Amino acid sequence: MDKKLKIAGVVFLVALALGAAWALWLGLKALAWIAGAGLVIGLAAGGALGLRSRRKLPPPDDHPQLG
Repeated sequence: MDKKLKIAGVVFLVALALGAAWALWLGLKALAWIAGAGLVIGLAAGGALGLRSRRKLPPPDDHPQLG
């Protein structure tokens, strides 16, 4: 994954976490639940993409083996 995309994802998740904390501080529990759900979904998606990128197989050789 591109480094800029990873940074954007982290910034977005931090913003969601701060939004959830702000909503709880103001007493807006429904908004806090929505932001918290977005945070959990974002973390799960990031983890899944990270595992997927680690499991990729190396590209096949273009040259057949002789012998």
